[in-house]
Amino acid sequence: MKPVYARNSINQYQLLLEQEFDNILVRYLMDEEGRVAMLMIPVHLRNDINLDKAIGLDSIVDIQFQGYPYASGWGVGRTERHGSRPTTKKSDYFDPDEIHLFFYKSHEVIKNSLSIKIKTILVNNLGFEIEHILSWHYGEQAVEVNTIFSNCSNKPITIEMISSFVLGGITPFCEGVASDTLNLHRIRSSWSAEGRHVKHSIEDMHLERSWLGISKQVERFGQIGTMPVRGYFPFIAAEDQTKEVFWGAQLAWAGSWQMEALRIDDALSISGGHADREFGHWTKTVQPGEKFVSPRAILSTVQGNIDDLAQSLVSVQKKYVPNTPSYESELPIIFNEFCSTWGDPTADKIKKMADSLKGKGIDYLVIDAGWYSEPDEGWGAGKGDWLPNLKRFPNGLKEVFDYIKKHKMVPGLWFEFENCHPGARNYDKKSNLLQKDGEILTVGTNRFLDMRKPSVHKFLNERVIQLLSDIEAGYIKIDYNNTTGIGVDGAESLGEGLRQHIEGVYTFLDKLREKCPDLVIENCSSGGHRLEPSMFEKTNMSSFSDAHETLSIPIIAANLHRVMLPRQNQVWAVLRPEDNLKRFAYILNSTFLGRMCISGDVDSLTDLQWQRVDESITFYKNVRNIIKEGYTERFGPIISSYIDINGWQIIKRVNEQENELMVIVHTFGGELPEMIEIPLPDKGNWILKNQFPNNIDKFIPGQNTLYCKLDENFEGYAGHFVLKKD
Repeated sequence: MKPVYARNSINQYQLLLEQEFDNILVRYLMDEEGRVAMLMIPVHLRNDINLDKAIGLDSIVDIQFQGYPYASGWGVGRTERHGSRPTTKKSDYFDPDEIHLFFYKSHEVIKNSLSIKIKTILVNNLGFEIEHILSWHYGEQAVEVNTIFSNCSNKPITIEMISSFVLGGITPFCEGVASDTLNLHRIRSSWSAEGRHVKHSIEDMHLERSWLGISKQVERFGQIGTMPVRGYFPFIAAEDQTKEVFWGAQLAWAGSWQMEALRIDDALSISGGHADREFGHWTKTVQPGEKFVSPRAILSTVQGNIDDLAQSLVSVQKKYVPNTPSYESELPIIFNEFCSTWGDPTADKIKKMADSLKGKGIDYLVIDAGWYSEPDEGWGAGKGDWLPNLKRFPNGLKEVFDYIKKHKMVPGLWFEFENCHPGARNYDKKSNLLQKDGEILTVGTNRFLDMRKPSVHKFLNERVIQLLSDIEAGYIKIDYNNTTGIGVDGAESLGEGLRQHIEGVYTFLDKLREKCPDLVIENCSSGGHRLEPSMFEKTNMSSFSDAHETLSIPIIAANLHRVMLPRQNQVWAVLRPEDNLKRFAYILNSTFLGRMCISGDVDSLTDLQWQRVDESITFYKNVRNIIKEGYTERFGPIISSYIDINGWQIIKRVNEQENELMVIVHTFGGELPEMIEIPLPDKGNWILKNQFPNNIDKFIPGQNTLYCKLDENFEGYAGHFVLKKD
């Protein structure tokens, strides 16, 4: 066996192509056998690469075919990677005619006024072709990649694993194994606790290479089912502490996915894509002449911190934000009645709320769950037929919607149209439902419509799209409260059945947008279980949590700046007449971290409480451009508990284009410092323009510095600052 130190160093590989994308440098390298890898570094560090680092190239695409040999290194069961890159040279141990290795064929650089695209073609001896596509739009801080597999042979082939991205050579700035240098970052998620950032050293994760460099050290993680954010976000980052360089990726996929950190030699690699056969019970048979396209990934590298990296990745999402309806660009304010009626809406209750909200600056009034169910049955009963309950709405929904419109608000309605419950028309109609092992897939009492079926789309056209059209709805909240698990019948594997089902969901959402172009679409899934880029593209905004009235709301809202645009992040403030003004300020202050959404007992608030709400709405409207366009910095200690919360949090968001910024302060339990110093952009003097609440005295602005007073536990306040003009 050849030891690891016999591997090539970076300078021994052929440079195929080098391309700059503003602050990102991408190099395509090729070894003597034709395997192609991609190295990504910050542009200004191009001369800091350690050329003596011993690495074997990680192919830009990893793929594994059913029935073909797996790579050695004791990786089977932990990874399917490196079937196209064995740990040794091909001449040493195997016949290339028996291995599905892919080699370089060609590349093409395509430039226009908006973007640069690099297409790299790989081929193998079996008649298959892989197209690796990297694209970048001018002004963005990240690139997008995906993989297209083409079966150019005369027989079908079954894929067990194919990567969306592979990024290797980490870290190129340190000699050898870079001990005590590398960290892996991930973002966790659970119900009402989304976005928790976790960091572990490579050594703690057992990703240090073996002494001989032949054993695969692997960390594979992801999500299985139809809730893609139910444990982890589709996000990974590697950090070189010596250079303060981060490499990271996000996946855009609403089904099962995986990411991996893998080590054999001196370099770490990260990769990801659709969950493979081992992790997601997925295989895909590609017929002659057919193609398979992987989910899209977003990649970036920065010198800075985890927030700098995260926002570089998130920057790509801007161009995908739906541009309809046009008034959404102003980030209108939402009122959702769920925490008012708790699933028990009626015409009289909604009208009373509309009266209370008239003239308050609220733009959307959304009727949440329960509008279809019998009174006293609860909002879970009756889901699936989507017929308004006439006991709740004697004159139908249209009459109530017209009433809302007369009060100068856009009416909206809640649906969970992918599921059905007992008593619904489709509940026992097996042909319209997802199945597993030949039986209807049932979770609790919930069953899932098969979104691959034309009959299902016909039903939803009639009961969802037509209803929205008939009542002239301007807003839909789409919920999704269960997950299918590993997969469903109807394809060559359970995982492929699930993948096709997700494609069916996308198809219906596209049809919904086509038929109702001015409809505002909200993405919700028991809170934040679908907070990933592909769903952001299909919807205007997302509910990030069912936390509602918990004290952790501002923590979660701030967390999510790392994975999504604040302009698409709906943050709830639930108002109760028994709450004091301090509590009002705390929860209303949280809404400035994204899209303001109000719920609760608005028809029983006092004049003084309404005054505080009015102040918050005025402040929100003054800072909408900062929410919409800007970058975020977080200050404060790590918050370990979301239940017994201690510490403090300050979020600074800057819109440099407009020379304005806002600072959002929350204090929690425990001992607090008296004063916090926050650096401001080095442009001159900043002055306080607006603040919330209006009667606070918490900010002391100075040149390039802001001092924030922390007086009491569980307070919330915010300031809007502008650059002083001479």
